[in-house]
Amino acid sequence: MGIKSANTTAEISSPTEASDPNLFDTLSYNGGKFSEKAFIDFLMSQKLGLTKEQASNMFKFADKDGKGDLDASEIKFICAAVANHTMSVPVRIIVPSTQDVSGKISKEEMTKRCDQVLEILSHLFGGATASGLQRGAYRAETGKIVYEDVKSVTSFCTKELWKENVGQVRAKVADLCREWGQECMGMEFAGYLEYVYAEEPSAEKLWDSIVPRLNKRRQLGWYKNVSEMMLNFEP
Repeated sequence: MGIKSANTTAEISSPTEASDPNLFDTLSYNGGKFSEKAFIDFLMSQKLGLTKEQASNMFKFADKDGKGDLDASEIKFICAAVANHTMSVPVRIIVPSTQDVSGKISKEEMTKRCDQVLEILSHLFGGATASGLQRGAYRAETGKIVYEDVKSVTSFCTKELWKENVGQVRAKVADLCREWGQECMGMEFAGYLEYVYAEEPSAEKLWDSIVPRLNKRRQLGWYKNVSEMMLNFEP
């Protein structure tokens, strides 16, 4: 993908996510500067729903030194800042419609449960949405397959917000498990489903839960491997 303007040439190749600080790494321009016109022309060519005035305001916001042009350091700074507060990582809690494994609850009680979870996620992450009823099943400790209707309550957060609040979310879900008579409840973060138990899980269940979660954190860039993580660990 590329753009050419009258007073400068800019080439942008294979951009990654919009919040990626390396988004403009392959940008080349005359004199090492990115003019306001070239910046506006580029955004207009991408058909992002912006007006030229909005693009101009974005340029002025990023132009920290007020010299009327952007250099690579200014662009990388603003892209990195976006990465730090973009609410793009999904968090989902599955709300059961049973009480004590298989007892059905009323529609009104199900709405009340969803509202409890909506309040928790909205308080921590600014908002949340509940889905319609979905059919699900799981195997209880007795080996019995339990079928039930569930609802999903989903929010979005940053990796940093999740790090700060994951313990609180997990504790609140465990409290809901006990209140609603559940063995466990599903909690999903960034596409990985974790089961939160009402009571202390066995060592085997802990291994089943911890290994995929560590893999997910590595995929999210929290660390490259366990050895790197341990270097930052303070006993």
